[in-house]
Amino acid sequence: MSSPSERRGGTRVPVTLDARWHGPSGHHQGRVTNLSQGGCFVATPHGPAEGERIVMVIDLSAVASLTTEARVAHHGANGFGAEFIGLRDEPRRILDEAWARLLQSTRR
Repeated sequence: MSSPSERRGGTRVPVTLDARWHGPSGHHQGRVTNLSQGGCFVATPHGPAEGERIVMVIDLSAVASLTTEARVAHHGANGFGAEFIGLRDEPRRILDEAWARLLQSTRR
């Protein structure tokens, strides 16, 4: 049996990042409150349905954003958990660098 962090795609870093997404349920925005190399949690009252595939844009800094496809892994009253899918090349590099920087800043 896998541990919760393995099922979630690795270590989650607490963050406050603006995000936007669109999918079958429309265009919405919210705030990413934790981020891992495999997914994130988005605080929002307008979450997509569990299992829905969406395109997310996460503002990682003033100069960098991540655009990726994601699958809604779970949905609750406070938001939803998303699993990143199909990350390769440049988007993967952007996420990995931002995640490492954010992880380092939480350990100071």
